[in-house]
Amino acid sequence: QKNLVFALSATADIPRCVNHFDLQWLRLEGGVTVIDVDDADRADVATLTAEKAALRANTVAVERLIPLNEITNASLSTTSNALQTLIETAMQFEELGGGVDTERKHRQRRLELFFSGVLWASQQRNPPGEVQSHLMFLITYKEIEQFFKHEQTRKSDYHRIEIGAKTKLWQSFTLTIMAVQFHVVFYNAKKAREMSETSAAEQEFNALFHGTEPVIVVTQYASAGNGVNLQYTLPDGRKRDFLNLYLLEVPYFYFDAVDDDDSAEKQAAA
Repeated sequence: QKNLVFALSATADIPRCVNHFDLQWLRLEGGVTVIDVDDADRADVATLTAEKAALRANTVAVERLIPLNEITNASLSTTSNALQTLIETAMQFEELGGGVDTERKHRQRRLELFFSGVLWASQQRNPPGEVQSHLMFLITYKEIEQFFKHEQTRKSDYHRIEIGAKTKLWQSFTLTIMAVQFHVVFYNAKKAREMSETSAAEQEFNALFHGTEPVIVVTQYASAGNGVNLQYTLPDGRKRDFLNLYLLEVPYFYFDAVDDDDSAEKQAAA
């Protein structure tokens, strides 16, 4: 009775079963007053959202990528078919799994989705005064990174991968495909933490976008879950969100039985 606590939650109206409180549970608890959202609240939120959208002046479009082996566009199909064949061959290499994959070929599909996204990106032109930026989310980018590093997959009649400079942040790559040259880096939560620790690392990240080549940053869903909010600074000092976002896989979850011998952290994650 001596302490009045206000709790705000963005997710309490989502029914959950594990490690979460929701509104239905709160209503059953003694001493808890649930203040429901009313029309006035909704109107306030709508007004603020509209003001924010007007300031950002963003235009959002959603597109569904065509699977690599289903591309029929005359200017892309020859390249997509060649990449499909190369990917199927590459999956036999030890570094990419040695022919071992899931029943639905998740590893192979990961590479196919990536290159389908790259082919779409190759058709996007740089906006005036800056370069196209592409942020690709996957569950893991292991197979793609190995594809970029493997000597037998770095070059064909339709693409070329060149290994660039290696810095404290990453190993950079150049990918040339459909007569477009991309700057490609692989970026995870660990690298994000490293970038946040020094201004030099942040400057290195921003410098990716100060050239003339479109940039592809390949990352993991876990990076977003860890609070990595990727923005970059243009040469004129303006902050910029990525122009193109790719959700290339559906995140999935698995649950293990709790083992008494595991650490507390691992038990909580089971």
